[in-house]
Amino acid sequence: HAGQMNLRSFDAWFVPWAQDKSASTQANHIAALTTFCSWLLARGLIESNWAKAIQRPSPDKGDGSRAMTPSELLRLIRTAEAMEAKAHRGQESCRSRVYRVSAYCGLRWLELRKLKVSMVNLAGVAPTIYLDRIGKGKNRKKLVIPLHPEAVAALLPQVMGKKPDELVFETMPDSKR
Repeated sequence: HAGQMNLRSFDAWFVPWAQDKSASTQANHIAALTTFCSWLLARGLIESNWAKAIQRPSPDKGDGSRAMTPSELLRLIRTAEAMEAKAHRGQESCRSRVYRVSAYCGLRWLELRKLKVSMVNLAGVAPTIYLDRIGKGKNRKKLVIPLHPEAVAALLPQVMGKKPDELVFETMPDSKR
């Protein structure tokens, strides 16, 4: 019965439930409950909106990740290059190239994984990547990404001799997700 709900009975359920939930998930549930209690109050089913007294958790601060500094990025790329040289006895793998292209173009792992040779234009004064075949950007427009010289250097060996419908990176390093 709605009249039996109160802050104490809510806490008895919510505290154990919320232990493995993010602050934003908890806040969303509390907001929904507050709205529901306002609805009950408007219909005379409860005497007060006790849910307004619930303290909402502070928003998530994220996972602590941040953008790499230029020196950290360079160290990552050099480490990948050293590991590639050691593991493949001189044969190059694409891990360091994936890192370079991602860092200098802002492409995500999935975008790089789906990148085809036909989407890369290394000729001319302004080399670019066209993302209209992968998907739309957040603003729903086709993306044309100008390439940094480091990205061009990383992409050139990946596209040479390949057909337009082939993937730029045939094998990709594992994603963290």
